[in-house]
Amino acid sequence: MGLASLVLDIPSNVEIIKNSMMRWQKARVSRMKFSEITQKGNDFSDNRWKIIDGDGELLDNAQGYGFKSPYNAQKVIDYMNGRKK
Repeated sequence: MGLASLVLDIPSNVEIIKNSMMRWQKARVSRMKFSEITQKGNDFSDNRWKIIDGDGELLDNAQGYGFKSPYNAQKVIDYMNGRKK
């Protein structure tokens, strides 16, 4: 189902999609606290990164593992904002 189908089938989805896009436009990378990492691997000394929106709400934390580098998290933000390399 494409984006056009979502809008044509349920016109109120336009506002939901717009709000989601705005959250990703204001997204930034933040370091995770140790207690936020729900799926701890073998190496606990690594810093892990998450993506939050402008209000500080979580957008993505790589299923609890966190991103290994801020660069990887930024690539997700770029992709969600349509900036692909």
